[in-house]
Amino acid sequence: MMIAEKLKTLTKTVERLPGLKISVLEDEDIIKVALDFGISPSEVSALALDHHIVPHRYIKNLNTLTPKQQAMICRSRLLVCGCGGLGGVIIHLAARIGFGFIRCIDPDNFSPSNANRQWFCYSSTEGSEKAKAVQKITKDVNPLVTLDALVETVKKSHLEGVDIVIDALDNVPDRLILDDWCRQLKIPLIHGAVRGWWGQVLTVTSDSTVRLRALYENSTAETDTTAEESLGVLASTVSTIASLQVAEAVKLATGQVPAFAERLLYVDLEAGEFHKIPLHQFTTPWAR
Repeated sequence: MMIAEKLKTLTKTVERLPGLKISVLEDEDIIKVALDFGISPSEVSALALDHHIVPHRYIKNLNTLTPKQQAMICRSRLLVCGCGGLGGVIIHLAARIGFGFIRCIDPDNFSPSNANRQWFCYSSTEGSEKAKAVQKITKDVNPLVTLDALVETVKKSHLEGVDIVIDALDNVPDRLILDDWCRQLKIPLIHGAVRGWWGQVLTVTSDSTVRLRALYENSTAETDTTAEESLGVLASTVSTIASLQVAEAVKLATGQVPAFAERLLYVDLEAGEFHKIPLHQFTTPWAR
């Protein structure tokens, strides 16, 4: 039996709105088909969507996303650099939305000071390796997602085979190296950073004239660390910036224009202000 035929035998019909009936598949059926045909659950989900069958868990994504766009997300491969504050929220949201493959990298363990803002830091995970704890919990959040969890620092080889890179790092030097790798490999990079009440988001596309190296040319690892210690980091700021980063990833995965390409979004939650700052003046010499 071909996979499309198999999927049709497993569907059930639900009424989302009066008169609007949708064919859906449950998680356990998707996982069984994936095992039977030797493919990933996310690819089964995408194939179902290609045939107008919706994984039940994604039904509330529809109308905001088309079935075709949801299938594109299911086939997208993310690299999330960091599993702490920004990274934890990003991974959680990306898994719920349905990104099919997420590679997450972090060399650290959870500590008590992480508990105020890091979504995967619980009493039960304190002391655990962040990447492995995230992998275990995310499997319960969405078993259709493949999570590749690595307890190490980010290497250029980690970018191989991914479509989008999301910066959830906590220091400038590593961000600049990541930016260079993304430029070399022509992979879009979604940058995010937070301190206190404030945060920022910037999407650097493969053909962008703006790079993080120009934005951060006067910053150092020392000033980055000092800012975190002096200003603190609030959960509300972290969650806001990470949510915006995931929204940018959705747009990139579905072929839409990202909102923060070529311009920096600066968020001030204390004042309740959002500012978009054009960054054409930050073009680097090699990009002119």
